[in-house]
Amino acid sequence: MNSLDYKSAFNRSIDWLLYSFHINNNNGSSGWQSRTFHPFRGWSLPYPETTGYILVTLYDLLNDGHYREDEINGCIKSSISWLLNLQLEIGAFPGGHGKYPNNFRLNSIDYIFNRKRKSMPSIFNTGQILRGLVRAYEDKETEILYISIKHATNYLCDSINNDGSWKNDAYAGQSSPSYFSYIAKPILDSSNILQNEKSRELVLKSLYRIIEKSNNTNDFIKSMSFPRQEIIHTHTLSYTIQGLLECLDFYNNDIKNKTMQISNKIISKLLKFNNDKGFIPGGVYGDFRPDLSYSCLTGNCQIGLILLEMNDISKNQYYFDCAKNILDYTINNQSKNGSIAGSYPFWGKYMSMRNPNWAVKYYLDLHSKINRVTKL
Repeated sequence: MNSLDYKSAFNRSIDWLLYSFHINNNNGSSGWQSRTFHPFRGWSLPYPETTGYILVTLYDLLNDGHYREDEINGCIKSSISWLLNLQLEIGAFPGGHGKYPNNFRLNSIDYIFNRKRKSMPSIFNTGQILRGLVRAYEDKETEILYISIKHATNYLCDSINNDGSWKNDAYAGQSSPSYFSYIAKPILDSSNILQNEKSRELVLKSLYRIIEKSNNTNDFIKSMSFPRQEIIHTHTLSYTIQGLLECLDFYNNDIKNKTMQISNKIISKLLKFNNDKGFIPGGVYGDFRPDLSYSCLTGNCQIGLILLEMNDISKNQYYFDCAKNILDYTINNQSKNGSIAGSYPFWGKYMSMRNPNWAVKYYLDLHSKINRVTKL
């Protein structure tokens, strides 16, 4: 018999997420909590990228329930103003962590030596912040949001090469990884707001490039890992597939069928390593050898969301049951304060010794979607 207290687990994670905003006076959510990396404060600086797509989760929480609504609204309002203040003249948003313009940390070394960097434009981060701004505009149309969305969209479209690859990014460089597919949907959504057909065509070209470069011999999508890393964490693998699947309605039939086919095969291969407790390997290599030494809890929740999407398409109960199993595994490994570690065990290879805010975001998203189908 399942003895999990789903509601308490859900509310604990909301509490933790709201505190990640409150510690910054609601000006963005801290990227992670870690006494190992931040022995005094316990938290990183606010992270614009993840704050952007966490805004979508906060709006969903307002729509779904009645828990700490005033505080959620306060986080949304303050964080939007904070993000708009960080936007660069070229329309981009900066990579890394930081509360003020030109005072950013791009990596752990920057934190150790208290090295401050100028705001550097980031393609991927701009795309994720655009998600939040689009959702905010859908909630309340304002001129300042429209202008920000327009500038961000123009920057992103100017960053797409003629062949569909992406130009230089603050973190990924010129590697144009496949997980940049996760930038596409916010551009497609903003193109509807802006009535800009050209931006829609450009971003679809970038998606088609990712799909077409998939390896037909082993049904694998290349370049899903972080730059300069051999292992593909399930986090970036899931970014890749989520980004492709959420744009299905914009594809022609051939691309749509190929996307569904390859997504299904990749996820099915991962599920072969899924045990009855919900464990999924934290990463795989290019030949799909699993790394069984850890589980990426963020990636697990994203896989759960992919499975729910696949269930909606195929009406296959197996996918839903697997997603529910992943949810249970996540709750069983939730910290007492409601946070979710980057890896299980805590010292695993993804976000070692840290509790990232995006892990909680994807857990809350997964929990909410399952709860809408079957009351937890």
